[in-house]
Amino acid sequence: RICNYPHKVALASVLAVGTFEGQRDMETALEEFARDQGCDVMIAFGRVGWEEKMTPGWRKFAAQYIRSL
Repeated sequence: RICNYPHKVALASVLAVGTFEGQRDMETALEEFARDQGCDVMIAFGRVGWEEKMTPGWRKFAAQYIRSL
């Protein structure tokens, strides 16, 4: 999804693929799509611990919390 923030436009995606290597295969296409849409950044939501496996240029930015009802 494309997110329009006050100072940035972001492509936000969920890393939900069969294998982590599958995410790497899609990253080039996602980056090209994001640039074509005028995005400044890409945001990826994934599992804890994946920051060690991300390709260069990614950094951990925030945490997401969930609470059962």
